Amino acid sequence: GDVLALATVGGVLGLLLQGKGFDYHYYPALACAAMLMVVVWRTAAEPEHSAAKRGRLIAATHLLLVSALYVEAAARIGLGPEHSEMRAYRALESAVGPVKGRSLMVLAPRSGYAFGLVTYAGAKWVGRFPCLWVLPVLYRSAMQGADGARHHALEEMPAVERWFRAAVVSDALRARPELILVGVPTPGRGPDDYWFDYLAYFSEDPAFAGLMEDYQRVGVSVGYVIFRRESRAAPSSGSAGERRQGVAGT
Repeated sequence: GDVLALATVGGVLGLLLQGKGFDYHYYPALACAAMLMVVVWRTAAEPEHSAAKRGRLIAATHLLLVSALYVEAAARIGLGPEHSEMRAYRALESAVGPVKGRSLMVLAPRSGYAFGLVTYAGAKWVGRFPCLWVLPVLYRSAMQGADGARHHALEEMPAVERWFRAAVVSDALRARPELILVGVPTPGRGPDDYWFDYLAYFSEDPAFAGLMEDYQRVGVSVGYVIFRRESRAAPSSGSAGERRQGVAGT
């Protein structure tokens, strides 16, 4: 009971420190609290004592309430109409095509719908980062409306940016993923972390630009430009610079 109580408090503190409050950030605290209610209900000492009876009643009531909420949510999700976010994911999956067992790299500030290609469609995520929020944070003060940000020259980069760019590029070169999804930049519109142009940024690295010569742009869906690796670069695919312009135009 003490361990579960401390774990519940730790989960709540973690939630507060993250400062986001997405529903899944509550899961650790809720799970530990539910298990704590089971422990209190099952092991309260001296059940004939009035305080012990109240403790067991409170624990059982909370456990039933939490359980009812989860059962209701499961029924609503399983039996109700498809959620709008799931419909958006289905659109992306349809645009990408069969991905089961194929390697996937995503250059975007949030994992978003693209990660569903792993959890639902069976793609293999490559790269050590689930999302690339570091760059919008580093460039937040430099991004101004539709003009975007001037990228740092290599010698101007702080150490964390040099490390981060090198890590992403090395992951891409090592894995040579079959699919690369790039978040469409929307400077001046929507959340500011979506303003950043990831393809333009990483293509300033010669090794990454050379890698992209082997990829063909095959479509756009729910905020991602989809690139598929070709065994041989097609003459009509255009240069990496042309593809970057295409992303910006989109």
